[in-house]
Amino acid sequence: MPGDPSARFPQAAYIDASARIFGGVEIAEGASLWPGAVIRAESQFVRIGRLSNLQDHVLVHVGYRHPTIVGDYCSITHRVVLHGCRIGDNCLIGIGATIMEGVVIGENSIVAGHSFVADGTLIPPNSIVMGTPGKVVRTANRAAHSSDAREASEKSTGARMIRTSPTRSGFMTVAP
Repeated sequence: MPGDPSARFPQAAYIDASARIFGGVEIAEGASLWPGAVIRAESQFVRIGRLSNLQDHVLVHVGYRHPTIVGDYCSITHRVVLHGCRIGDNCLIGIGATIMEGVVIGENSIVAGHSFVADGTLIPPNSIVMGTPGKVVRTANRAAHSSDAREASEKSTGARMIRTSPTRSGFMTVAP
C-alpha cells in the first residue's frame, strides 16, 4: 500500500513504518502493528480489535472462505501466522504459533508458543491450547485473563508513546 499506513488508520496507537497492509483491513482504536507485521486481505477482510497488538513479524492473511478477525485486548506475539481464523477477545497467541483457516479461538484463551491449530478447530472460551496439532490441555483461570488484557493495554500505551515521539522510530539509543 502506498503512503503512510498511520494516515489510513489514524485511530491505531502505533503502526511501525515496516508494517505492510494490503486490501480490506480494519484496525480499531488503540491497536498496534510492530516491525515486520504483514496483513493481506484480498478476497475476504481482516479486522483487528481495540487495544490488540500484532508484534514483530506477525503474518495475518485471509482464508479462501473465511476472514481473519482478532478481538479486543489480544496479544498476537512474534512470528505468529493467522490464516482465515477468528480470535476472541482477551486472547494471547504465543510466539511462533500458527492458527489455520476456519479456526475459532474462544475468548480469554491462550495458545502456547509454536502450537499449530489445524483447519476448522473450535476452541472453547477460557482454554489453554498446546501442541501440534493444538489441543485444549486445561481451562484457564480468571487471573490469566486479566493479565492478558493488561499486557495488551500496556502494549497499546507504549505504542501511543512511540507514536507521539518526535522520531517515531520506537528505538532508543543507549550510550556504551
